[in-house]
Amino acid sequence: MRQRTVAELLGLTLLALVFALNVYRAAVQSCTIDEAFTYNEFASKPIAQILTLPYDANNQVLHTILCRWVMKFFGVSELSLRIPSLLGGLLFLTMCYRLCRLYFGNGWLFLVTFSALALNPFTLDYLSVARGYGLAAGLLLVAIDQLSRHLLEPEWNGRRLTRASFALGLSVAANLTFAVPALAMALVFLHLEMWERRRLRFWNAVNQFILPGAVAAAVILLLPLIRATRDNFYFGSPTIQESVLSLATPALFHHQTALAAFGAWLLPALPALLAIAAIMVLGSLLKGGTFPRKMPLLMTGGTLALSFAILAGAHWATGMLYPHSRTGLYLVVLFTLASGSAVLLWGTPVRVAAAAVAAPVLILFAAQLTTGPYNMWVFDSGTKAIVNLIRSDMGTGTGNVHVSTSQFLQPSLNFYRRRYHLDRLMRLHGDAIDRPADYYILLPEDSAVIAARHLTVVYRDPVSTQILAKPQVKH
Repeated sequence: MRQRTVAELLGLTLLALVFALNVYRAAVQSCTIDEAFTYNEFASKPIAQILTLPYDANNQVLHTILCRWVMKFFGVSELSLRIPSLLGGLLFLTMCYRLCRLYFGNGWLFLVTFSALALNPFTLDYLSVARGYGLAAGLLLVAIDQLSRHLLEPEWNGRRLTRASFALGLSVAANLTFAVPALAMALVFLHLEMWERRRLRFWNAVNQFILPGAVAAAVILLLPLIRATRDNFYFGSPTIQESVLSLATPALFHHQTALAAFGAWLLPALPALLAIAAIMVLGSLLKGGTFPRKMPLLMTGGTLALSFAILAGAHWATGMLYPHSRTGLYLVVLFTLASGSAVLLWGTPVRVAAAAVAAPVLILFAAQLTTGPYNMWVFDSGTKAIVNLIRSDMGTGTGNVHVSTSQFLQPSLNFYRRRYHLDRLMRLHGDAIDRPADYYILLPEDSAVIAARHLTVVYRDPVSTQILAKPQVKH
């Protein structure tokens, strides 16, 4: 058995520590509004109903089905709701390790690229929060891995192609935004088979690579998508500049302290840095070299470039919005892999320069690791604590308990109503912020209600700044 290098051992250690961090966050963090909406409206329903409900961007169908199955066996809790995402996150980390080993060997370039993928705090949020992005990213990397290994083999390998095809189809079913990189990757692979390897077998490609994934995605997504309208695709950025900024800011400065410390000087330099990266990638391709050496960049850089082209074409033709924040998660992953693949083709001076850039980025990533709330949903991270305070305060009586809050917090509160079997707590619906109630759960912008209804503040969450208040006791 081959002895692992220091870089490989460090990589495996990092993988284990990051996964442990993900599990801890999944177990302790409050259910977020998007997770609660997924459960309340979709994952709490029978699977047949999940597959036939009209399309909604929050219903990331394969992920929702997995959530339903897990909670059927383990009951309703934050952790059980997040198990599919945790497993998707483990798949993502494992495939990052495996793919970086294939592309970069077992030295320091492998470790740096793997660390950049595993430690990015923006990506990490989606490796445990109950959304379909982490699972979709993990499946996308399975496809890249299988297609890359197929391209490096001397003979046509139909089994690898079928595995890659199913992985792409399931990736799209887990999160529809991954249709763009899945299509781009398929086209890049077919081009490389036709022009670089010169062994494309048309009907074999159709039967072993195109059909399996297309059928898998169609079986899961067809019924929901049949009734989809343009209004269902509402989340995105109107310009490329806004799209890039929405990805770069959380990827580099996931927490406000990092943004305050470094954002003022680094964000304005971002266009120049991206231009340098693009020139470096193009220069790497023009350098030539053997196909096995160029293949990582052709696969990852090609998929990244074609994904941008598809997005730009769709925007021009239909007005479709560009990815915004999490809907462009795959672009961050592909960019990281393409950057490492470009460095692979250069000599020592360029590698030293790349290391000088990578070191502070990795330090910035590591400094932002947290066991705390998910960045996108900090505003309702105190909901679990507040519900537990209400549970303790309302005791074991028999009368109904009314809560007044804004619609923004209602999904999470309704999740906890079912999570803790709080039958006395009346189900929340509509805009209930100013209704007479036994308890008021307020966001900072709702604090005027405190004076208007003469409330007593019981608790103010130190992170989310949510407020729990109740009517003053009359003596």
